[in-house]
Amino acid sequence: DVVRLQRPEQQRLLNERFALLMSALQASACGTQACIKALSEVNALMADLDTSAMFASAGTLAPDAFSSDATEFKFVRLSDPVSINTTIEEVSKQLEAEVTQLRSSVTNGGDSMRLSQEDVAQLAQSSLLSLQTLSEAVKLCAIRLGPEQSQAQVSLINAVKDIAQAQTSFLEWCKLTAGRSVTSQDLSVLEKKFGNVKNSIKSMLKTVRNVEDESSRGTRTLKTSLEAMSKELQTIEEWDLENLDTITYSGEIANGEHPETPNCTMDHAENLIHVTRLLLSATTKAVTASNSLKQEDIMLAANAGRKTVSDLSQSLCVTLRHHLRQPFTDEDDERIKDASKRCYEAAREGVHSINEVFKSLLQASQEGKESQAKMQVTLTVRKVALSVQELTNSA
Repeated sequence: DVVRLQRPEQQRLLNERFALLMSALQASACGTQACIKALSEVNALMADLDTSAMFASAGTLAPDAFSSDATEFKFVRLSDPVSINTTIEEVSKQLEAEVTQLRSSVTNGGDSMRLSQEDVAQLAQSSLLSLQTLSEAVKLCAIRLGPEQSQAQVSLINAVKDIAQAQTSFLEWCKLTAGRSVTSQDLSVLEKKFGNVKNSIKSMLKTVRNVEDESSRGTRTLKTSLEAMSKELQTIEEWDLENLDTITYSGEIANGEHPETPNCTMDHAENLIHVTRLLLSATTKAVTASNSLKQEDIMLAANAGRKTVSDLSQSLCVTLRHHLRQPFTDEDDERIKDASKRCYEAAREGVHSINEVFKSLLQASQEGKESQAKMQVTLTVRKVALSVQELTNSA
């Protein structure tokens, strides 16, 4: 009986000590915890931006596209471009300053370079707020353009999404490095990720300033789309079919999770074939844009190319990972691996070729109607068609 009476008391003490231990562990890793929370919030933000871009493409982006907690913008009138643009510039500079401060705290540490949990926690919280504020301000700027300029709206939303992706990568580095000494290799990665954040902010500000300039906004959109497509190509080229952990896509890096895989194998092949054929549609738009050299046509082609390459990267990633994980007989295993390799190589070549198409389009837009690059657009489109055919057969 005495033992029975003591058990609840012992259990209560055990729970209290366990709670104290967990509290101490969380306090010692406050930066890591803040990064995990911030990454989850940024992932939700990027999903919201994707939805906004979809509405913008359909010409139905409206003021109710804002998050319910965007109270800071109730005082901003849609007809007041000065207030909106000023807010965008101020918040962008603030976000850049926050990232710069963290970088300085690491690089100025002398021989004992260490990234403190407190510094990381502060960055995660402040940069998340800045990013959310920036996102809402840019959506306001897009709405002010009106549905008749839907492609310009998409360009603005893509620009702030680029910042979110760069910031995600920076926070991932902070999460893994917080609380420990920073090596020279860590510093090299830090400089690269810091540069990506700065460049994406700089690019977004240029897009905001040029979005109402009808003589240059198509070219500006084309440049940012080329940067995004080049990053997707770099990601694909880093894949190793023997190591499934290397097969990721840019959107997946934001949430740190593998996408759900449908049970039906045919769904993957059909989806990949569908996305692959969109490459032809994007290149057709590029040819049209190279012939007319109208800024609206260039912007339409650039946005289509960017989205198609992103969708192809995701679909190919999911398809390869699903098939290469399945248990097959030795004979089927070799066949699947061979098809996967051919599929991967055709997709990589297709993305490389479409990058070349849009590089030629950019050159043509800068040189004018007499540019020789217009012919190069048509020639490179044939390479895309061959890659699409090979990719379709492999899928």
